[in-house]
Amino acid sequence: MAAPRLPAPGETVVGPGVHRHGGGKGANAAVAAARVGGRVYYVGAVGDDDLGLAALRELQGDHVDVTHVEIIDDAPTGAALIVVNDAGENQIAVGAGANNEVTAAHVHDALGQRLATAGIVLVSTEIPAEAVAAAVGAAHTAGVRCILNPAPVVPDLAGSLKLGPLITPNAGELLDLADAAGVDYAADAGEVDQAPRAARPNFATILGCGKAMAELTGSEVVVTLGGDGVLVVAP
Repeated sequence: MAAPRLPAPGETVVGPGVHRHGGGKGANAAVAAARVGGRVYYVGAVGDDDLGLAALRELQGDHVDVTHVEIIDDAPTGAALIVVNDAGENQIAVGAGANNEVTAAHVHDALGQRLATAGIVLVSTEIPAEAVAAAVGAAHTAGVRCILNPAPVVPDLAGSLKLGPLITPNAGELLDLADAAGVDYAADAGEVDQAPRAARPNFATILGCGKAMAELTGSEVVVTLGGDGVLVVAP
């Protein structure tokens, strides 16, 4: 739903209409990679319902291989309710559904068939923590570059950070990750003036935290800043 502004707690904001699109984060990334020429295999689960079957058709329509997507009989397909304001900021609530049925064994089995020829493993966290850890760990063991999108920051995610994934948090997730990992960070006041105007109140802290997390992972940190674009911090 598009709305002029994001609702406060208990507030109703009226937008012009409701739109349904394929998603969520993992599927969006898979489709984007396929559209620029990548050979993409999707690992996940959907329910045996209209949303799930439509999701599989949409992925296949964009040449995403869904061989490793399980269809779960007794779970609904996951869905997200999203409000986007005029500035491009959003609020998202996710009903996990079949995503909660993705297991570490499923991940190991799927990646075991693909890692020998894979260039990148992209992991989103709208699945159980053990499945996330299995994916990051398998990529690390195989020497394949891993990108981890920590949205949301799930329990035990900090343990995967030392395996060197490139992380792509938003500002809030970045701070949550640092707290979960016990990383100390300080505001980098020397570079505040380089920040986009809308991000300036918190940019020094974001930058300092990004540098600390890059040191922890040994990889780039890409912080998404909504309508202000992204901040890339190299280790």
